[in-house]
Amino acid sequence: AQLKAQEAAAAREASQRLFHAARGILSLGAAAEVGNQITALIREEFGLRGVVLLDGAEARIFTSGACAPQTENEVRSSFLQKSSAFDRETQTWVCALRAGGRTTGGLALCGSTMSSLEAQAIASLCAITLERARSLRNETHAEAARLAEQLRSTVVEALAHQIKTPLSVIQMANSTLPAVGELSETQA
Repeated sequence: AQLKAQEAAAAREASQRLFHAARGILSLGAAAEVGNQITALIREEFGLRGVVLLDGAEARIFTSGACAPQTENEVRSSFLQKSSAFDRETQTWVCALRAGGRTTGGLALCGSTMSSLEAQAIASLCAITLERARSLRNETHAEAARLAEQLRSTVVEALAHQIKTPLSVIQMANSTLPAVGELSETQA
């Protein structure tokens, strides 16, 4: 009964840590360095020795803390092989990040005693956050392109108006000249 109570308390604590981590991670914006923010937040929230995050779409690695030198290669392998594993010797979880049914990166949680379920939940949070940040950046770029096109159109319209106005005055003056009468050779 005591063992069950301890397991239940540990599960509650793990759920609370996951909730706090999820709240913190999902509140991150679309900054270019969101990967550094994610790794620092996970490391702090779970008391890990180090965290390594691979964003497969941008081929970038983000780290916080200290992990074994081969950890980055293990994260790349996890991404390429779409697998997850726990190394008891280094107490490191290496997980593939999955979003929308595809593998989008890799994650290493160094110095971890967490369960497989917790590690996979953190990996899912990371995948969602990276995809969300990428979507927000793309949306911002699309909006900037739309505004640039709108500005270009406005400038072209203003230039056309500036050119047409003097031409209209000249055409109007030219059309009224014959009403004045015969023009001399110099006036013509």
